[in-house]
This record gives sequence, C-alpha cells and structure tokens, in this order.
Amino acid sequence: MQLLTIILALGLALAQSAAAAPTEANQLQSRAVNNLPPADQFIVCAGKPDSKGKEGAKHRYSRALVQQAVQKGIDNANKNKQVNNFPHKFGNNKKLIFSDACKGKQLWEYPILRGSTRGVYTGGDQGGDRVVFVINGDPAKMTVTDGTYCGTMTHEMVTTKGDFQICPVEW
Repeated sequence: MQLLTIILALGLALAQSAAAAPTEANQLQSRAVNNLPPADQFIVCAGKPDSKGKEGAKHRYSRALVQQAVQKGIDNANKNKQVNNFPHKFGNNKKLIFSDACKGKQLWEYPILRGSTRGVYTGGDQGGDRVVFVINGDPAKMTVTDGTYCGTMTHEMVTTKGDFQICPVEW
C-alpha cells in the first residue's frame, strides 16, 4: 500500500511540473507581432506550377498562422538559433514593396509552410513561402522583445529562379 502511495505521489508531482512548464506554443504567443492583417483576411500565395508551368491551386494563410511563423522567426533570432539558415536577414535586392511600417528597417525572413497541419517551420524542406518581418531589439545581444510583420512572399510562379513575389492580402 505504501508503494502505491509513493507511485501516485510521484506521478502527481510529475504531472504538475509538466503542466507548469511553458510549451513552445505558449512561448511563441508571448512575442507581440505588430502590423498583422485583419483576422477576416488571408494572405494568398501563388500555387506551385504543374508539369506544364501552369499555376496550381493558390494557398491561403490565416492571420494566426502568419503570426506563429513570425513569432518563431523572432524567437529563433533571439536565441541565436538557426534551422537550415533561418531566420536570416533579407536584403530585398529586387525592391519588393512591403508594409510602410517596415520601410528603412532591417528585414528578416522565415519559412511558412503550406498544409493545414504544417505551418510553423522547424526543419526539413522549407518550401517556397516566407514571412518577412522586422525584429525590435538586437538579436546579437539577445534583447529582442517583439516584431513587426512586413508581408509574405513566395518563390512560386516567378520568372527567375530564386526570385520572390509578394503574396497579397485578400478577403
């Protein structure tokens, strides 16, 4: 009987400590992301081309998924952690037009994944879509507080390999 009591007490203690430990999703939610589109709108990226080069089905990202991807990029930058070279600074050499809130600031990019269960990039194939954001704070000093969403872009259906095009916000 005493052994059963000890086992139950240990199990309860483990359950309480696991419940008290913050999950990765909770940690991501603690980073504020400014400048997101309204909740009733979606970011729409070009579809992957078929074998004849014709655009496939477009992909829609919700505000919540975009926010999670930006939060993950900010969080990884603050931890000086890269997954397959992401997040990294985005030079915008092609002068894509992002939000006015991001003009003149250092841009960063991080993958956002297609598919209802994928979303936030944690490794492997990064796909062709990226969120672009500004980090408020200094990742080198690990003083990042939050970020500003600038836009979403895709490699799909561009004329030159490696180029991007903006994914517009739609209803």
